[in-house]
Amino acid sequence: MKKILICTACVVALSSASALARTTTEKDATARAAAKPELIVQARQSAPQPGAGRAAADVLSLRGRYTDTMRDIPGIEYRPGEAYVGADKRYYRASGTSFSAPIVTGIVSLMLSKNPDLKPDEIKELLRHTARDVGVPGVDQHTGYGVVDAAAALRAKPGFFIRSAIDRVNVVRRDGGPAVEIIGTVEADRLAGASVFIGASEDPKKWKKVIASIKGPVKAGVLGAVKAAHFKGATVWMIRLVVRHKNGKTQQARFRLALG
Repeated sequence: MKKILICTACVVALSSASALARTTTEKDATARAAAKPELIVQARQSAPQPGAGRAAADVLSLRGRYTDTMRDIPGIEYRPGEAYVGADKRYYRASGTSFSAPIVTGIVSLMLSKNPDLKPDEIKELLRHTARDVGVPGVDQHTGYGVVDAAAALRAKPGFFIRSAIDRVNVVRRDGGPAVEIIGTVEADRLAGASVFIGASEDPKKWKKVIASIKGPVKAGVLGAVKAAHFKGATVWMIRLVVRHKNGKTQQARFRLALG
């Protein structure tokens, strides 16, 4: 017998300027939802400091027609009507996590319709690890895990994840000579393996495989060591870790190494 999901508030979409600017009512609603098996999709105001969440791409949003949301926002360069798009000006282009939150909320609702037994933590993991990577390869402070991919999230099985991270490097001695020891993470629910490559300059055009196979899993541990001789000929190198899932998906992480 097919299970039908009946829920008054399985997914809560919340848009606020910041955690500090929320009203008492908003804080109470968030606390109540967090105490239950519900998922909160929250939009936060973009902030200039490193590491803050930012909306990386413009989003098309439906709204009340002829409402020019951008017009009265102080401190931005904007001409009235500039954000209207489409032949009949029915759509509106703007940026911000407030636009992203309802899109993610809709995807989560589809996921719960397909599988009502999904837990909030499972949904978060599926959204993160099925996202389409953009910008700098791998998870980074500017684009996070990437662009949410509804189709991939709906296809993925609960428990799916893949993690690739380079935390730091250490200078060590291996086989009687200096080497660069790489500390990081290689994990997946169905891990196929991982490899490490290096390339000269900030944006390498060529990559050399220096660690052919990491069986894993490894969590914040030693991934291997690369002999110092491999780093001749340049003062800046990129170290690239590629983790492979048995379903064919890969996730990258990069680490900048400056010498001298």
